[in-house]
Parts: sequence; C-alpha cells; structure tokens
Amino acid sequence: RWRDELERLLIAHGVQPPEGGEPIRTLGDLAAYLGARDPQDYVIVDGTDVPRPRPVSWENQRPAWSGKSKRHAVKGTVVSDAAGNPVWFEANPSGEGRTQDLTMLRSGALLGVLALAGVSVLADLGYQGLGSMLTGDVYTPRRRRPGRRLDRDDRIYNHAHAQARIRVEHGIARLKQWGALRHHRRQPAALDSTGKAITVLTSLR
Repeated sequence: RWRDELERLLIAHGVQPPEGGEPIRTLGDLAAYLGARDPQDYVIVDGTDVPRPRPVSWENQRPAWSGKSKRHAVKGTVVSDAAGNPVWFEANPSGEGRTQDLTMLRSGALLGVLALAGVSVLADLGYQGLGSMLTGDVYTPRRRRPGRRLDRDDRIYNHAHAQARIRVEHGIARLKQWGALRHHRRQPAALDSTGKAITVLTSLR
C-alpha cells in the first residue's frame, strides 16, 4: 500500500524539466513542454526492455518473450531531451515483450502528442516509417541496402546521428539505476506507473 501511494504522489508531483518551468505530469503537460521548445531543438525517442519473471502458463510465455533482449520482458518507451534527460515514460499498453518499438508507439497516446507538437525526433532503426506519422522532422539512421555498402556521406551521417542519439541510452541507464527497472517483478500493467514514478525521481536527483 505504501509503495502504491508513493508512486501516486510522485506521478502527481511530475517530472521537473532541467531548464525549470512547470512539472510534466500528464500528456497535456508534455505537449505544452514540447510545443514551447525552440524549433531547432529535438527530442530523442527509444524503446527499452525491462526483464520480468517467466510467465507460468505456456500461452503467456511467447508474447512475453523479447527477441531484442532474448528474455522475457516488459517494454517501455522513453522520451528524453537533447541532453538525455528523461521527460516521459510510457509502458507498452499490451504488456507484451515481443512488440516492436514503432508498433508500441503507435498503440499509445504518445504518438499523437509528438505529432501535434511538431517537434523534431531522433530515433533508431526500430522507428523506420515514423516520419510519415509526425508533422515534425524525424531522423533515423541510413540503412544499408542488401549487397551494397553505405557511401561516405551516409557513414558520416550515421556517425553524427549515433553520437546525438546515445544520450537517450545514458538517460535510460540512469532510470535503470533504480532496481525496479532492472527487473520488474510485479504485474506487467504496473510498469507504466513504476516507470513514471522513477522518471520523476530521476529528474529530482
């Protein structure tokens, strides 16, 4: 009971953006935060796997298996600013570990917020096709065609993209310093509130 109450209090407090301003408590607050940013700025979006115990029933084991991390997992989406500070966490609504990153983003309300804000987004290859769903620019790595090598310009672009996008990985690593996101032992549906509460705690450190 005290754990659930603490999570509710943290979520009600909201994520404190590093540059100050109003806390981000809801998707509406996130939309206002993104809409007020400089047009030249961007956010970084990435998916993360949180390991979970193996489901007891065989029918639930296959949906819970993540091919990315090669284990049973619950997936979440993290949005960070350009410096890698997490500003939003959203768990996979289905609770499945096998869901692809772009499919997970499409199934939640976060996609609509990013589209309305018109913010530029950096993402990895798991978000190929995201540009057709958003009004802002979407930057993903250039893919190598089968049997061909990337040319010099594409390699330089991918290197610069990786240097900028690595900051969200640092942000996710800061979230996973909290044990609850290193191994999720509760019901999959509880990851959303846990992830949001930990994002608030991380923003206050």
